[in-house]
Amino acid sequence: MAWWGRNDMRKRRFIFLMAILILLQVVLNGSLSVSTYFFVAPVCFLLLGMERGVTAVRCMLTAFVVGLIVDVMSSGIPGLWSASLTAAAVPRLAIIRRRAWADDSDLYDMPSPKEMGSGVYFLYALSVNLVFYAAYVVVEKMSFDLTLTDGARILISVVTNTLCMTVIALLVPKNRRN
Repeated sequence: MAWWGRNDMRKRRFIFLMAILILLQVVLNGSLSVSTYFFVAPVCFLLLGMERGVTAVRCMLTAFVVGLIVDVMSSGIPGLWSASLTAAAVPRLAIIRRRAWADDSDLYDMPSPKEMGSGVYFLYALSVNLVFYAAYVVVEKMSFDLTLTDGARILISVVTNTLCMTVIALLVPKNRRN
């Protein structure tokens, strides 16, 4: 394992995490029937977990491909997940570009709650989730005419998923620098 570079190890770790979260999302889509009230989308964590140095095009293509995989592996409206994840990549890119870290020399690690600050990380996760769920509900209804029930569903889902993302971010150990 010593012959792998640090970036290769991080990419393998991210791909492994991606596979786990996609499978978890497919299982949740097929077995959890509370989606009338709210639904959990742990696959959104992949947007938060991408390395800071990823280009806008690569980020959006990755979000689209992950969404496409979830679309293909679960029943539902074709393109729903890919459209929603692609839309959620926009605030992720805006936050990463505007946020300055004390040490940006290592752009190939994921921003952590400790590094960003817990409040900033929470707002980061909240904005990505808000765009994801708003796009999801609009595409699902195929209309911009949202009801109060849709707003409540988006709000409950955003809060639930933001808390889940924060817990995942705290549980995924960060690689220490040598």
